[in-house]
Amino acid sequence: MMTPAEQTPFCETEQDFIEFIPNWILRWGIFLLGLVFCMGLICTHYIRFPDVLKAQVMISAKEQPAYVSWYNSGSLTYHTPVEPLQAVTRGDTLLIEYDQQTQKQEVTLAPLSGRALLTKGDANNPKKNTLVIEPSITSIKVYAALPTLGAGQVSMNQKVNIYLDAYPADKFGIIEGRISYVSATLINQHYQAEIRLKKGLVTTTNFTIPKQFHLKGRAEILLEERSLLRRLIPF
Repeated sequence: MMTPAEQTPFCETEQDFIEFIPNWILRWGIFLLGLVFCMGLICTHYIRFPDVLKAQVMISAKEQPAYVSWYNSGSLTYHTPVEPLQAVTRGDTLLIEYDQQTQKQEVTLAPLSGRALLTKGDANNPKKNTLVIEPSITSIKVYAALPTLGAGQVSMNQKVNIYLDAYPADKFGIIEGRISYVSATLINQHYQAEIRLKKGLVTTTNFTIPKQFHLKGRAEILLEERSLLRRLIPF
C-alpha cells in the first residue's frame, strides 16, 4: 500500500495536467455543449404528437332484433308455428295465446322480417321461452361515451382509433374513423359523440369485421397536437 508521501507526486502531476489544459479547449467544450443544448431545444419544438382521450365505444346496427317471450301459466297456453332458423316475414304469426277459461285467443305478429331463433329457459325462469327475430343488417352507427373530464377538447373531424373487445388489435387490427358529431347534452355522466368510419368495418390489417347488432370496445380520440417542448415546459 502506498504511503501519502508516495501518492503526492502522482496527485501533483494529475493536478498539473488539469491546470495546463489550454483555455481554447475549455471555450470550445463550453460552446459545443451549448450548441448541443440549443439543437436539442429546437428539436423538442418540432417533435409533435397529439393528446389522447379514451372513451367507451358502441357499434350498433340500425336494425335490431325483436323479442317475444312467454311461458305457460294457469289457464294460459301458448303455441308458436315458427321453427328455429325459419325465415319470417313481417306480419307472420309468431305466437298464439289461448285462454282456456275465456276461450279467447290472441295472436302476436312479427313486427319485422328476419330469421327466427328460439331459446328455452333462462337464469330467472327455466320455463320461459323466447322467440328472437334477427333482421338483416343494412347499416350501422358508431357512438362514443365521452368522459366529462376532457370532453371539451373533442371537436369535429378529429381522428379516432377503435379497439374492439371481441377482436384483439394485435391480431385483427383496429378500425379508424373521425368524429362527426358531439352532443351538448350530458347523459349518464357522459357526452355522446358519433363517429364516421373510414372504411366501414374493415380494419387496418384489411380484416372485415362481420356485421353484428352490437359491438363494444374503446376509442382513442386524437386531440390537438402539442410539441415536446410544450409538454416539458408548459406555457
